[in-house]
Amino acid sequence: MSLLFHAVFMAFLAWMCKTGAPMWSKWSLALGAPLISGVLNGIILGNMAYGLEMGATVMLVYIGVTVIGGTVASDVTLGGYLGVTMSMIAGVEPAVGITVASTLGLLGTLISPVEKTLNTIWVARARRYAAKGDTRGIALMNVLAPLLWGFLIYFIPGFILIYFGSATLDGILSSAPMWVTAGLSAVGHLLPALGLGMLMNLLYSGRLLPFFIIGFGASVYLGLGITPIAVFGIAFAMLHYYYTGKKEEGEDIRSNSQAVKENGAGNGPIRLEKSDLRRSWLLWITFGQQCYNFEIMQGLGLCHAMCPIIRRLYPNDAELRRKAIERHLVYYNTENNWGAAIAGITASMEEKLAGGAAISDATINSIKAALMGPLAGIGDTVTQSLVKTILLGIACDLALGGNGFGPVFFIGGMTAYALIVSNRAYFLGYESGKTSIIKLLSGGRMQQVTEALSALGLMVLGALVASSIAVTTPLTINAGETSVVLQDVLNAILPGMLPLAAFLGAYKLVNKGWKPVKIILVIFIVGFVGSLLGILA
Repeated sequence: MSLLFHAVFMAFLAWMCKTGAPMWSKWSLALGAPLISGVLNGIILGNMAYGLEMGATVMLVYIGVTVIGGTVASDVTLGGYLGVTMSMIAGVEPAVGITVASTLGLLGTLISPVEKTLNTIWVARARRYAAKGDTRGIALMNVLAPLLWGFLIYFIPGFILIYFGSATLDGILSSAPMWVTAGLSAVGHLLPALGLGMLMNLLYSGRLLPFFIIGFGASVYLGLGITPIAVFGIAFAMLHYYYTGKKEEGEDIRSNSQAVKENGAGNGPIRLEKSDLRRSWLLWITFGQQCYNFEIMQGLGLCHAMCPIIRRLYPNDAELRRKAIERHLVYYNTENNWGAAIAGITASMEEKLAGGAAISDATINSIKAALMGPLAGIGDTVTQSLVKTILLGIACDLALGGNGFGPVFFIGGMTAYALIVSNRAYFLGYESGKTSIIKLLSGGRMQQVTEALSALGLMVLGALVASSIAVTTPLTINAGETSVVLQDVLNAILPGMLPLAAFLGAYKLVNKGWKPVKIILVIFIVGFVGSLLGILA
């Protein structure tokens, strides 16, 4: 295929994954970008093995990157779709491709605030539509308008970088001295320590540390891959949950009919249909973060998700539709999947309000504000730090082994997780109202589940440290006629000692609050100096 098509296709993917892809797919297509990009580039270039190796190797750098509150330490989407593409067209080795992708990922963090700032323009336009009670205008501003900025700041620069930059990158690397490429390779071997260190900073718990040791030991001493360790980890997590959890007495998840009866819903002339609720959930999980902005964050997305509810409840009253739309066009920010419960609760309260219940605008927004933080904390931990990490660990392990099913496994797993969890959360929120959600958050069950999943995540993390940080030492110590290979000595003491040391060093810096850019600079210095001195490879 031509370079022109190649550049257009990959720049289009970067644009869509940043601004246009359904929100439920961003968990796989966006956060798994390097892995997916590697496969797609492998298909285009006719070298699937190279694509799997490049994608999985770069992915390991980003495995600990999380998007919390809209803030990212490095842009995995641009690093994946642009950096991996440029590296593969230039034909560099994966260790060097890591440095290219990481650099573009860091530059991507400068673009994201520009996008969020520009999107506030569409919020202002949405307020004009809200004043008219126009739900179609709300949808237009939330879904289509943000694509314009995305085209200008993602597609066009992405196309230029790939089309013109790949040949330049190839020329630079081809003419670079051996010590430069060796240094870049050493840096590439060290960089996964940063992503894993960031992940450890999220998962660490002193009482769960043995699970990390088990995962690390199973990899270095027994030679087990990520997949079998994850299977054993599930068993250990279940045991941890059953034997450390406390049963909650008197817990009762009420049926839909009982909850409706107790909360007084349905007293009005109009009731929400199942189709209205499904449409509302689908709008949230698809477009909830489409027009993410610094003014009201996901507020326009939630308002859009409430539009089917508002149209059903106030079909002939433009003034009530206006008030309802404006009620939700306010600040809102939470995790997409678990936070869907709040959208369900909001739909339930809107139905009660339309039925004559004494619920004020302030009450509805206060409940949203009270729940979005706790559910975001749970969702970010479970979705990004645990589920994503475990699925990515297995997918990268398969890909590095040359198995093309790895990326498919990750896309399918994360997509199923996002759709199933968000759907159940939404309808649980609607059926049970705010009572059961608050009860779930205040009880100990969620903490038990989170801790058990953290135990599983730490086992997988231990295995990833041992298998994905490929740093070694070529240093040989000569004593008379005897030569001692230092790496053999280290392996005799503790296999994987250098990867573990690199990981602990990165984790220590992350834990101290160092910015990723600063840590990457340290890794570059250590990698180049170590390579020049013949200490690291």
